Amino acid sequence: MPNFGPNLSNLTPEQRSEYYCNLAADYARRSAERDSNGDPLHKKENEDLISKGNICWDAVKDCAFKAGAISKDQYKLINGKTDLVTPIDKRIHNANELESVPPGHILEFFGRGETEPFHVMLTTGDNKAASNKNQCLEIGNAAGWEELDLSQLTPFNGIFIINYPKKDVYYKPFVVTYRPISEAGKQPSNEASTSAQV
Repeated sequence: MPNFGPNLSNLTPEQRSEYYCNLAADYARRSAERDSNGDPLHKKENEDLISKGNICWDAVKDCAFKAGAISKDQYKLINGKTDLVTPIDKRIHNANELESVPPGHILEFFGRGETEPFHVMLTTGDNKAASNKNQCLEIGNAAGWEELDLSQLTPFNGIFIINYPKKDVYYKPFVVTYRPISEAGKQPSNEASTSAQV
């Protein structure tokens, strides 16, 4: 993705973070756009995010790299599953908090009491997020980069619930934590919730 943006050295750290978040959200959103037949409008970007057998966290890490939020060296070092966000980053407790997460933030979904995520997405604005292989949330497809409406996720007493209507397991409680994509791979800040695992 060509970078014709502002001189980043003139921006505050907060402005730089927002700049990269917006670039990543734009890339994720554009890569998910479909025509009336359901085919990707931007085939190359879409295929880049699902090629190489990318799992959801690999695809989100690719978004961070494509947006310039992480360098090539960081890209090689960061483990998409464990380093993008952690269980002790800021936690989302309810639908209002989920809706207010700005574009370009990485969402990680952890089974209750677990330390490794079962899914990762990138927020794109308007209570939507994009990722690959979203079927684990029961609101997306088994494969393919797509943008989904997160209002379908159901919180209950600070825990989100996945309903599995056609399976022996009827629900799975999970928690969601997040951070800006510009912070991918960094240690959690002191502002992060220490109550992420309940």
